[in-house]
Amino acid sequence: MKTTIHLLNVGDYTPEITALTYPLIRCYAARIGVEIFIIKERKSPNWTISYEKLQIFDLAREHKNDWNIYIDSDALVHPETIDFTPFVYIQGYGPSSRGRYGGPQMEPLHSSTRYVAAKVRIPAPVDSRLHTGRRRGHDARLGHRRA
Repeated sequence: MKTTIHLLNVGDYTPEITALTYPLIRCYAARIGVEIFIIKERKSPNWTISYEKLQIFDLAREHKNDWNIYIDSDALVHPETIDFTPFVYIQGYGPSSRGRYGGPQMEPLHSSTRYVAAKVRIPAPVDSRLHTGRRRGHDARLGHRRA
């Protein structure tokens, strides 16, 4: 699977911060075997700079990526961080013509569909000791009401 880490840095913004963060992100990318792409030019100058992240959608199609990871340029990423992609369950949704009143609706797509808007879910841990929350007289670990 092809994976790319995308970073947004238009106009060489805050070079004193990226001098600290980019080497760590590069070490992380090299360790998990992914490419890095830095978005350096604006495609939507009439919008705020944060909208430039939306370029990732077109870049994913252009580069034929299976995974696209966005990391803020000021984020510190430990080089020994694990690769999360094997642990993330993706449920994709796309347009369907079977909507109410004959209009389009969003419905789950087959897993082989490449370009979908994804809702990411991380599987719940198996170890029940991690679930300690209590909720209105219910035991959250067991899913039933306490006596």
